[in-house]
Amino acid sequence: MKKYLSLLVIALLTVGFTACDDVPAPYGINDGDVDGGEVQPAADAEGDGTAESPFNAIAANALGKTLAVGQTTEEDYYIKGIIVSIKEAYTTQYGNATFYISVDGTEAGQFYVYRALYLGNEKYAEGQTQIEVGDEVVLCGKITNYGGTIETAQNAAYLVSLNGETAAESGGEPQPTSYILSAPFSTALTSNLGDFLTWDEQGSGYNWTYNSTYKCAYMTSYDSPSKTNHPANSWLISPAFDLTGVTAAYVTLDYKLAYASGNNEEYRVLIGKGFPGEGASPGRISWTQLPVTWTMLSSFSGASWTNTGKLAIPAEYLGQSDVRVAIQYISTEKAATWEIQNLIVAEGDADEPTQGGGGDDPASGGGGEPGDVSGESITVTAESMGASNQEDLVSYVFNEGVAWNFAQNEGTTPPRYYNADKTARLYAQNSITITSLTGQSIKAIIINASEYYNSSTKTYLDGTGNDQLSTTSGTITKNSSAKTVTITNINVPELTITNAYTQNSAGVQLRIVSMQVVWADGTTATIRRR
Repeated sequence: MKKYLSLLVIALLTVGFTACDDVPAPYGINDGDVDGGEVQPAADAEGDGTAESPFNAIAANALGKTLAVGQTTEEDYYIKGIIVSIKEAYTTQYGNATFYISVDGTEAGQFYVYRALYLGNEKYAEGQTQIEVGDEVVLCGKITNYGGTIETAQNAAYLVSLNGETAAESGGEPQPTSYILSAPFSTALTSNLGDFLTWDEQGSGYNWTYNSTYKCAYMTSYDSPSKTNHPANSWLISPAFDLTGVTAAYVTLDYKLAYASGNNEEYRVLIGKGFPGEGASPGRISWTQLPVTWTMLSSFSGASWTNTGKLAIPAEYLGQSDVRVAIQYISTEKAATWEIQNLIVAEGDADEPTQGGGGDDPASGGGGEPGDVSGESITVTAESMGASNQEDLVSYVFNEGVAWNFAQNEGTTPPRYYNADKTARLYAQNSITITSLTGQSIKAIIINASEYYNSSTKTYLDGTGNDQLSTTSGTITKNSSAKTVTITNINVPELTITNAYTQNSAGVQLRIVSMQVVWADGTTATIRRR
């Protein structure tokens, strides 16, 4: 049996599948023990990985076991199965999901689908059908051997059908993306970072490297033995690629960014043309910075990869040759640690640009300039609620004419008051409803927030961000340096602000020190009661 499998491996590596095309593959693929034990025959391994004959879970696992640890298939394959369990359902934040499938919906011979995009090779959107255990799915994507686990490569697979439902009716089923440049960094390339170039502009001796432990491109200018932050200006520059004949293209990558300064400008994705190559300073050419608002972690503990989304390549580079992407790390005061995987340049449309000049979407807690906050106002503080330390928060009425009503909702921890920073804290899923007691409409709210910090806590303004803060009315803008969260264009007498973190615990806290309520001029309305 071992001899048979060896012949099969040779056949698989020799045939060379075409991405999700109708190229025959050998039948009778064997499934084996995950831990590398005796390989047993699997008569129910089926499919050749094409649209007409997708792999089943056993066949997909078997193909994955022909890969070396850290290796990913160059081609895409179709895979069909029944969802056994769901580790991460689809969310609008990341647009992907993680789950297990098998031939019959049981745990036997299950295959791991890791961070697969939604129907049509697009991110999941609000209102679309959610996956459930027992659903029949067909996927298309790359298979990888990640540290011995066989799975779909992160963000390199997508749903072709969900219980028979396929992508957009007008365009039909899209073909898998053809990458112009792909650098997974999930295993060491030809030499460290492969054909990528590095440059230490600061001359501090700190530069990008390949980290074999975490399987990524890696950069930090923090010296652990001396616990010292060093200045740095370090570049990771891609091989040249050709955009001749390309009318739309984008850059995307997965990353973890921890211990950062909170200055979004110190971590950059750039694109340039005509870079001379190895030994040349990046300053030899002009670079265009692509807008990214980074998710900054207070630590790597339990952290998952974040995707930048599809960053549009500017029009002046389309149709050009000798184009490169660069990642620039700058450290002035605090030395972050930055890990990167799956850097991709691909032909196609980018994500819609966000508001606020490329920052976060203000409607969901992002950057940019707030709207009009002028007018008559009152200010109330969390301390004036009179709550005791660590008291669970419920309802409070202020003489200034407003009331705060807190709710735990589906969160694990209820809202609480803490003396340490004199704040009302909204944890995951918590909400606060602000009510005008006179019925006068609220024009704007300015929250003065705390970034009181310890090593185990992430707050809304300490650089970690929170794209899931939501409000029932108005536009949210945050300013980390000013420690404010501003909501404008409200124009109702009551609104609810929710820490809409997707899980019911952990996440990023909003800590309210005080709140300025700006009244709309002479407008009143009936307060909607719950």
